[in-house]
Amino acid sequence: MRPLALLMLIAASCTSETSVTGAEPAECVCNPDAPGTPGEPGPQGEPGEPGPPGAPGESGADGAPGVAGPPGQACWDLDGDGAGSPEEDLNGDGSVDVADCAGGGVARIPKTTFIMYYDLDKVQCQSLEDSSIMRMDCCPEGFITAGKHALWYGAVCVEEVASGTTVFTVRNSPEGTDCYAENTPEVCCPEGYDPYGYDYNGGVICMDL
Repeated sequence: MRPLALLMLIAASCTSETSVTGAEPAECVCNPDAPGTPGEPGPQGEPGEPGPPGAPGESGADGAPGVAGPPGQACWDLDGDGAGSPEEDLNGDGSVDVADCAGGGVARIPKTTFIMYYDLDKVQCQSLEDSSIMRMDCCPEGFITAGKHALWYGAVCVEEVASGTTVFTVRNSPEGTDCYAENTPEVCCPEGYDPYGYDYNGGVICMDL
């Protein structure tokens, strides 16, 4: 470095001390360690890498219980109305409860099915216009006409709701009366059973509906 430049640098670092009396400054005292004037702020640096995730916080308090849902449908409630009905008493014990549920340890009662060839007026269950078609009014109330039997050409009557109905046919009364020939079907069905028609052989169809 040139002597002149060095002197200028030293001079810039000198501080002036004024006497207490306000006289001219005393001699210049050089202080090479005195800080210079702060420079302009530098440009913004690049962001640093994100730090590692913090530890999980404590679990919050449990919320209040929700509103209870509606009751489910009982297994015995076949029509979904919430009330027991005779058709839902599948085991026939007079009570509608879980004992009537399928798979509940009680055998499910099958629907009663029988073949009816004539009604009580001895009119065939086949349609009078077309023998391949069955009359829809031949089966008694509570039964549907499922079709025509393959062998006897009678109406296949199937119970709409299983109720354990007993059905059988009787051709002659205990006294030997031919109930079909003498038009007395009521004498062939025992007490508690009613006649509902005739099968292919003229036997009276008795049921305990």
